[in-house]
Amino acid sequence: MKKVVFIIFTFFIFVAIFADDLLKGDIEFYYANDIKNQNLLRRAIILDAEINKAIDDTEIKAVIRAEDDSARVIDSSRIYLREAYINQDLFFNTFISSINFKIGKIIWTWGNADEIKPVDILNPQDYSFLLFKMLNDRKYGLFGGEITVYFGENFNLQLITINEFKPSETESSVFEFVELKKIKKTPGFILTGPVLPDYSKLSNMPYAVRAGVLIYDIDMHVNYFKGYDYTPVLEAAANTLMAVTFTPVHKQIEMIGFDFQRALFSGISVRGEIAYFLTGKYFNVKDSYFMMELLSGGNGLLQKKYTQFSMGFDVVNMFIQDLYFNTQINGNIIADYNEKITNDEFDKAFISTLEYLTLEKKLKLKARGFYNINDSAYALGFELAYKLSGNYDIYAGTWIIEGKEDSYYGQFKDKDMIYVGGKASF
Repeated sequence: MKKVVFIIFTFFIFVAIFADDLLKGDIEFYYANDIKNQNLLRRAIILDAEINKAIDDTEIKAVIRAEDDSARVIDSSRIYLREAYINQDLFFNTFISSINFKIGKIIWTWGNADEIKPVDILNPQDYSFLLFKMLNDRKYGLFGGEITVYFGENFNLQLITINEFKPSETESSVFEFVELKKIKKTPGFILTGPVLPDYSKLSNMPYAVRAGVLIYDIDMHVNYFKGYDYTPVLEAAANTLMAVTFTPVHKQIEMIGFDFQRALFSGISVRGEIAYFLTGKYFNVKDSYFMMELLSGGNGLLQKKYTQFSMGFDVVNMFIQDLYFNTQINGNIIADYNEKITNDEFDKAFISTLEYLTLEKKLKLKARGFYNINDSAYALGFELAYKLSGNYDIYAGTWIIEGKEDSYYGQFKDKDMIYVGGKASF
């Protein structure tokens, strides 16, 4: 904590004296308390310092993050480069109107859905905030490069290569997934270190292609990604009749995707995306089949082709001024399904957000809900945020989570919380 406070203090002095026109960023404080047990769940202080400079057709950007977070199991205090790249545009008077080059540590954004985004899988995430922070706030940048070629205003082609692997963060003192809880609590179950992809081979390097087209005001993209899943699966092996070893392994995945969005009328927009995973998606075998699978040479997992989709709409100024509503349905479909798999063949969930600005747009009232139809499990959040001035915000809210213990939301049902926080931008 002392290290981060010192860095924040030094940075503000530097900004105030030398570079207030070049540097910008924000500092955020977050404190969450457990409603049930009335004890501290999370205390975090996060500083983002951004350098952004444009010189003609060249942009240079770097974002440094310093944070102290009580929920982190490893490195609760840390400083790292979140994003840093050089962005260059070249313009032509031919059938190619322009070419954009970008190289560095990049956070990519794919897809048009508002919350759960099936095709937006190029970066690892911080799952310690679950879904309580927006996706772009949870991402980590990766070293790589991209070339985007624009053929007029209505068609473009993007090529991406990724040269760094970083697993998504799933370990947290707040949210621990039920699979890991089970392994740690079961006698004879042993959890080993993770197996990471070998990027020393050029053939293992992830790459992606995205083609975008605008037709009849419909913004559409076709996406392809071949790389690795940043969230591991747990491969099991029977060492003896009394011991089972679980190893986190990051599998290679291959995904074809499609996304679209279209503005309609009266502030209504529709959007959606679908991702089809050809390889790399694995599902746990039910307990009743587990030991039989291991003894027959299996690893407790079954690989299946897999489809994820999100479809929804949002409305700006719904019924009254400054009232915003968004809703979407999400689905996960396992192909070639059989009764050995713990997951449902077709999993369905709804997500909705309602926001209202009042008091001259200084006070924001926000409600968000996640509801899984299969499990009747939900997470429901309410937040009040007040803008003290153009650069200072404070907020407070609560999250209520309920469902069966083995469901996605229900596994965290003992983590109902209230929280307060504040953010200062500079």
